[in-house]
Amino acid sequence: MLLIIAWRNIWRNKLRSFVVIVSVCLGLVGGIFSLAMMYGMINQRVQNIIENEISHIQVHHPKFTENYEMQYVVPDASELKKTLMSAPEVEAVCSRLRIPGMISSAQLGTGVMILGVQADEEQKLTRIHERLVAGTYLEGKRNPIIVGEKLAQKLKVRLRSKIVLTFQPREGELARGAFRIVGIFKTNNSVFDQGQVFVKRSDLVRISGYQDDHVNELALWLKNMDTAPRLSQEFQRKYPGLQFLTWRKIQPDLAMVTDFMAEYFIIFMSIILIALGFAIVNTMLMVVMERIRELGMLMAIGMNRGRVFRMIILESVFLCLVGGIVGVSISYGLITYFGRAGIDLGLFSEGFESVGYASQVYPELESKFYFLIGFMVVGMGIGAAVYPAWKVLRYQPAKALRME
Repeated sequence: MLLIIAWRNIWRNKLRSFVVIVSVCLGLVGGIFSLAMMYGMINQRVQNIIENEISHIQVHHPKFTENYEMQYVVPDASELKKTLMSAPEVEAVCSRLRIPGMISSAQLGTGVMILGVQADEEQKLTRIHERLVAGTYLEGKRNPIIVGEKLAQKLKVRLRSKIVLTFQPREGELARGAFRIVGIFKTNNSVFDQGQVFVKRSDLVRISGYQDDHVNELALWLKNMDTAPRLSQEFQRKYPGLQFLTWRKIQPDLAMVTDFMAEYFIIFMSIILIALGFAIVNTMLMVVMERIRELGMLMAIGMNRGRVFRMIILESVFLCLVGGIVGVSISYGLITYFGRAGIDLGLFSEGFESVGYASQVYPELESKFYFLIGFMVVGMGIGAAVYPAWKVLRYQPAKALRME
């Protein structure tokens, strides 16, 4: 009975209730959609880093990542590769030769990370071959190279241009080789595009004077990225003389952002709901003060203060719930639609790409956040009605009946 009375009470002044419901609805739509945009951008960033740059797990000599010195190789890389590939969770393993060096054109030179790969293996692991805007993927009999679009612009080179790579294979030695650009790629990370080049590992080995099995990095692609932490720990116990790093350890700053998404969500939505809560407090104060004689009459004929208190709380909760259900429904529809169609922020593409984010954003939000919003909205409704209800209950029934 109390539920029915509270529900009818909120529609006694339809305009005022409608304004409150619309306010809650718009506040939730704005907050949820903004968070879905941010959540989508972060997930896209993680996916792009994994697909284009680092894979799920990398294997190195423990000292290699300190200064990227070529002498710190993965011992028995061929046998290790076969063993890792036999694991049911592993989909692909790629042998790499990673060397810091310098790339020079006829115009200027700049520092880059040189990645020597086997083209057929790398295509199973990364998506660079799908990011080509010109040319082909390491096709050529001798010394082909693919570079990022930003790097090509900086060096003022194009397809078929000749460039020179210089690096240090051993302490006190310099190796140099001429390469021809056969492909130009473009990712969502302009820093990566400007600082990374891809060549054939066999060409890099030949120029450096190392043996064919010289490998300082093994990259693993898993069937399910969620198994990466467990799998890396298992491999680490099995091969204590090597270093197994997941993408979370290679990019700890990005991992921290993804870990704290729930906290960001709660803080952001709490700020919005607190602001809406003040508006609802004001509305409920007006409601109860207008009905002070009515509420006094209810108490005078026997309705105890607890039931009056609960009735006012329920009215506030109903207002918030209606606005919340409509707001969450609209948000879900928008996120579903734009999650497929995407939102083009091409006007800001240069700024986004400078920090590694795509200008085409696909909003997304985990289902658990919708349930969390429901609890927060109910909490806001209860909290917003406590003061107005307490204020009314301070009056004695006789005094409330005499008030105009």
